[in-house]
Amino acid sequence: MPRLPKEKIILIKELTRKGASLNWITRAIGAKKTSVYHHFLKVRGKTYQKPRIHFESGFDEGEAVGIFAGDGSYSFVPAGYHYLVRVHLGNEAYAAHVKRLFEKSFGKKFFVTREGNRVIVQTVSKSVYEFFASKLLFEPKRKAPTVKLKTMKHSPDFFLGFLRGLTDTDGTVAKNGRVTVYTTSEDLAKQTSAVFSKLGFENSIYKGGVRPNGNYPLYHVNVKRAYSIEFNKKVGLHKPFRGLVDQR
Repeated sequence: MPRLPKEKIILIKELTRKGASLNWITRAIGAKKTSVYHHFLKVRGKTYQKPRIHFESGFDEGEAVGIFAGDGSYSFVPAGYHYLVRVHLGNEAYAAHVKRLFEKSFGKKFFVTREGNRVIVQTVSKSVYEFFASKLLFEPKRKAPTVKLKTMKHSPDFFLGFLRGLTDTDGTVAKNGRVTVYTTSEDLAKQTSAVFSKLGFENSIYKGGVRPNGNYPLYHVNVKRAYSIEFNKKVGLHKPFRGLVDQR
């Protein structure tokens, strides 16, 4: 990292003592934020407080991971040197639920925006990114076909929450009550099927079709109707019932 001239270092310290923000000083002197922050920190002290991540239950933790596995994404933004974590959803009512769950669990403010017909719940946080990266494996540029749980060693409570989050984001509930989870990740399909089975919900995997605007095979994890209704009663899915009755 290039060393700043002495006069700029003195100016950074003077502006910091006067209460100027880090972003304002960075723009004013035309230097990189990382270079300015070193000297800003000496005067102001640490201004960033790492959020305290705390889930009230294994169910809540699993649900958050399931939501991100289904519809989450992240990107590193070099300009601001931060991680943008987003969940892309279909309706505002469910987005409000996700916002509440994430804010109470991650100790961070999340914002809801609309992009076309999608509702986005997002925040800027390296800690939130690191949490999801500790639970899931995927290629950042090919998340959908590569995402999977990092480990299958979780509590039944976590797995119930995980199935709820994944079904709410990437599943359907047919008019007859049957639950189906869709994914282009073969590994995630197998893990989801195994979790349903482990919890006593009989299911099968069917491969067919592709995602809209996608090139990857689509896997359907179909839960038998009687077990679907039992599962829905147990976890309380947010999915509206749809007129998609698959006869298989």
